[in-house]
Amino acid sequence: MSLMAVALVSCSGKNKEPENTGEATLLVTFGSSYEAPRATYAEIEKTFVKSYPKQKYSWTYTSAFIRKKLAQQGIYIDAPDEALEKLARLGYKRINVQSLHVIPGHEYYEMMDFVDKFKAAHSDIVVKIGAPLLSSDEDMREVSDILHTRFQSTLEKGEAVVFMGHGTDHDANDRYDRINRIMKDFSPLMITGTVEGSPTIEDVMTELAATGAKTVTLMPLMSIAGDHATNDMAGDEDDSWKSILLKAGYTVKIDTLNNGNFSSLGDIEAIRKIWVKHMATALTRR
Repeated sequence: MSLMAVALVSCSGKNKEPENTGEATLLVTFGSSYEAPRATYAEIEKTFVKSYPKQKYSWTYTSAFIRKKLAQQGIYIDAPDEALEKLARLGYKRINVQSLHVIPGHEYYEMMDFVDKFKAAHSDIVVKIGAPLLSSDEDMREVSDILHTRFQSTLEKGEAVVFMGHGTDHDANDRYDRINRIMKDFSPLMITGTVEGSPTIEDVMTELAATGAKTVTLMPLMSIAGDHATNDMAGDEDDSWKSILLKAGYTVKIDTLNNGNFSSLGDIEAIRKIWVKHMATALTRR
């Protein structure tokens, strides 16, 4: 519970109230009921605090299912509309809403609906909205470059790195196809697939066979390593990506952090800074 408080309510005890700036930032993510991502969320907040130290930070999960599941454990996370109204009641006249989603899909636009309704009800409050991670080809190139640097020694050995994205039936799913193509400018051994969209695991296997690689490292192309990373990517069930690759004869590694947790995009400081940059861009808009 104490870690949840650190990760989801504020970055530290020093962050009780801003120093009369009247400005707050709401960090918006899909959410997870797993414990490991809480450390990732804490690191994300720390990165924002470094750039904007005097703001009040709060969190919301866009997933009602995750909020309900956590509530059953005695952990309460505000819905987006509740989080915004709390900041309004506290008197903040400038609220920055930063999406920590990877793509601008269903969850992002549901967040936007909450924000639009809030703005309509509070015309005296200035609300700025920061874009998700993969909002442009420039973002995708920057993320690909960062990941190429992270796995450079692995790739130089002729080993492949496969990134598991979530995938969606939303038009924004095209980001996964686009970043998969952009990654090839850095290395043909970098391959992206999705759990619930395209490219599929079958597409990944076809690309992988063409590389001639015998060893594969898996990493989620997600803000945190939660349920999908634990089960769909690295699980022991027959339909997990790890199991599928092992059955096909590959040696499989899972990218992990020093603390033993699976890595995620949110665990990489250079990628966290892209979200911060998106908020900085939003703050310059009139």
